[in-house]
Amino acid sequence: MESFKQLLREHDLKITPARLGILDILHDSTSPMNAEEIYNEVSKETHTSLATIYRTLGQFSELGLLMQDNSSDGSIYYQFATDNHSHYLKCSNSVSYTHLTLPTTPYV
Repeated sequence: MESFKQLLREHDLKITPARLGILDILHDSTSPMNAEEIYNEVSKETHTSLATIYRTLGQFSELGLLMQDNSSDGSIYYQFATDNHSHYLKCSNSVSYTHLTLPTTPYV
């Protein structure tokens, strides 16, 4: 949690329970999440609104903290922006994700 506080300070963002909750949930997530899924988890721990979640996700994305994936279903899915870029397969029936492990060297 302290590293998340430091991350917010580095970007001159106020430390709030909602911001910390978003970072914590996405850090622990094994797959990308949309704003509604994040809201459902964050609101279990702190009082916040869906509008606040959307605004904060937008801020974090603009700062390069999060990556966005525009899904064919119209939802935007978020995950931490890291050096280890991940790829997922999305099941259109269950809306679940499966992490793909890709080779690190390009095919020749």
